[in-house]
Amino acid sequence: MVATDLYTHEGAQLYDRLVQGDTSEIREILGVIRNHRGAILELGAGSGRVTVPIAKTAPHVTAVDNSPDMLDLLDRKLESERLTNVTLIQADACTVHLDQRFSAVIVAASTITLFGAGDRRLLEENVLQHLDPNGIFVLTLLEVTDDETPHFNEVATPGLRVSVTIDAEKRTRTTSVENLGTPDDDQPTTWQSVSHLVSLSELVDELYEVGFAEVTVSPVMSTSTEVTANCRLYLVVARKESADV
Repeated sequence: MVATDLYTHEGAQLYDRLVQGDTSEIREILGVIRNHRGAILELGAGSGRVTVPIAKTAPHVTAVDNSPDMLDLLDRKLESERLTNVTLIQADACTVHLDQRFSAVIVAASTITLFGAGDRRLLEENVLQHLDPNGIFVLTLLEVTDDETPHFNEVATPGLRVSVTIDAEKRTRTTSVENLGTPDDDQPTTWQSVSHLVSLSELVDELYEVGFAEVTVSPVMSTSTEVTANCRLYLVVARKESADV
């Protein structure tokens, strides 16, 4: 069996199928940013599950992702929805530099956990540099509350099987997606995404350490198939100082 990056090629299309209908965190994110009416930056926009609803309410959205396949899917959705207020940029969220500041920066879908500690620090510092004074960093975190229990979950999406394996020693969580419609004479392919186990307290401490002035946390009700009994989804909002220091 071949393991391939979930966010590229056919894997991107399978991921998009997997998250269809998942409205987790969207209402909460829209509620937080409604008082921040300036331009919005989304890092790790993916195929646009969160981008599209934001674009329907925000004056302008800049959507950044390092996968051209994901951005292609997002571009098609924007065209279908006739949304013209979104700029797509293929870049690394940790190092992208834009000559603009934003009222809010969003990293949804627990994308923050795709980065190890060093890269997370770079991303958090980069977010701070791109925020307006008093701007907010809005992100979600899927916290694994029991990292000793590997589990298997077959999703309701027709033709797909999802398994999640937790490695407590390496502090990683591997999500594997298999297309059950693969012909028998082909070598089966599994698309994988490896995330890091990050605790809520660890993330909050990091945000204060890089210079955010205030961090608030609230639980999120999830419709995602990835949120199981040993996971909790949180909305984290970090506010920048009202003036640069």
